[in-house]
Amino acid sequence: MAFHRGQIVYALDAIPDQNGQNSKRNRPFIVISSTEYIAVSTDLEGIAISGNHWKADEFHIELPYAEKPSFCHTGLTKRCVAVCNWKVVLPQDRIEASRGYIKPVLLETILQKC
Repeated sequence: MAFHRGQIVYALDAIPDQNGQNSKRNRPFIVISSTEYIAVSTDLEGIAISGNHWKADEFHIELPYAEKPSFCHTGLTKRCVAVCNWKVVLPQDRIEASRGYIKPVLLETILQKC
């Protein structure tokens, strides 16, 4: 599967939270790797999406969502944030792609915070 920057993906393996606790499968991430990196690497860099982090700081950026996934380009169905200081490297063969994506203007804001 071809991945691209700004795509929302899900980790097939259990990934711990920022504190190394609470490992969960299917954690959502936003791909932040460049197209060039994706083409030559077996890994992807991503930043976490969380529905539990509501700190009002520069590293938490609210993402668009809708109750029905088909109503929003992200495919997210609850209030979530991009956690810009929670980076993860994931093997491409252990990621499930979604149709969800982050629009370029918001993605640029997120990338500037990473």
